[in-house]
Amino acid sequence: MVSTSALDVSIGLSADLPVQGFLDVARTAAAMGYRRVWIGETFKLDPLVFMTRVHAELPGLAVGIGPMPSLLRTGPQLAMAAATLRGLGMAEPIEMLVGASSPAMTDGWHGRGVPTVAGTEALFRATRQTAAGERIDVD
Repeated sequence: MVSTSALDVSIGLSADLPVQGFLDVARTAAAMGYRRVWIGETFKLDPLVFMTRVHAELPGLAVGIGPMPSLLRTGPQLAMAAATLRGLGMAEPIEMLVGASSPAMTDGWHGRGVPTVAGTEALFRATRQTAAGERIDVD
């Protein structure tokens, strides 16, 4: 039997679950001893805001944020979010996933086009530079 302390829980999208229900899932996972709770970007919640609430209520629970669509966040936004969460005392390490998402979300909902490999590489570079305190040039 595998111990839950070696496992993560990913809170998936549920069209009929209210936002408070997602918090109930996080509480249950913490009570059952899971190592980390993950939530990604959905049409219902912002994962950074949600995990800030989870941390406030369950400060010892490690959280994973993402995946978040690469076109919807900038490098400085991601670095500032991580610094803010760390400043609030969130359990280390703070893990974030960034992915491609879908044209329906990135272009249809947000008008940001379709993600590219080059764009994602630029996001990662800008995030690392910002987190290191370096200045970045944005085209």
